[in-house]
Amino acid sequence: MSGTLVLRPWRRGFSVDPLIEEAWEHQRRRRRHLLLAVLGAAVAAGVFGVVYSASAPPKVQLVETNLAAALGRSNDLILYTRVQTTRYSGNNVETRLPATRSWKDLETGEWRSVSPGGPAGSLTYGNSFTKNPNSTLYTQHEITVWYRSHSFVSQTVKSQPLPTPKLLCGCDPTNARGRNGQTPHVVSLPTQRLNGQPASHLQVSWSGTKRIIDIWINRTTDLPVRLVESSNGRVGRVTDYKWLPRTKANLARTTFTIPVGFKQVS
Repeated sequence: MSGTLVLRPWRRGFSVDPLIEEAWEHQRRRRRHLLLAVLGAAVAAGVFGVVYSASAPPKVQLVETNLAAALGRSNDLILYTRVQTTRYSGNNVETRLPATRSWKDLETGEWRSVSPGGPAGSLTYGNSFTKNPNSTLYTQHEITVWYRSHSFVSQTVKSQPLPTPKLLCGCDPTNARGRNGQTPHVVSLPTQRLNGQPASHLQVSWSGTKRIIDIWINRTTDLPVRLVESSNGRVGRVTDYKWLPRTKANLARTTFTIPVGFKQVS
């Protein structure tokens, strides 16, 4: 009906003009947008916590400090590594060797490696340690088993301290040294994703050489997930790391027994 004012029921129990209701709704929308803008600016400014930029890499010292701390508290873990080595001939022909897998007990230092190929065929290589009486040193025992020749070698290494997780891992860039004891140059590169997880990326190099080590460290656990060694622009070795819980099944992988009938050789 023309010229008739239609009143709409309001949520507080009274009616208002539709034009007034529309104006009020417009004001509410403006207030919501303003509030969202203020909250967004506050978050961007870090008011509610640290906000990491996807393009800004973390500082080298921070990554190295967190890595050292994480390795220091990893004694209750089993470290699994898979090492893929690639060799190059004089004609730049690439030969990828069978991957070597290792399981290392970071508490006892005991570990086992399995290599499926090589000049002597597949082999298993293991280490164990015996604490010396009245001493802080340990005697290291090494056993290598060759399956093609059904033989094994057992030897005892001189006494030494029990290897630390950092040493067993071989993944601390601060321990790396170049020729003639050169101090490495470490830079932090933009964060990447490995295995679906964000990872810090450190690159280690030495002046006067073309040797480069890239290491990716999980941003949540601060433990390494991959290490790549390159020289002259070619990848020579890739090591993937998995940090496993100390279960009975995982512990069993760090030890092995010499197969029945295998003969010891010198």
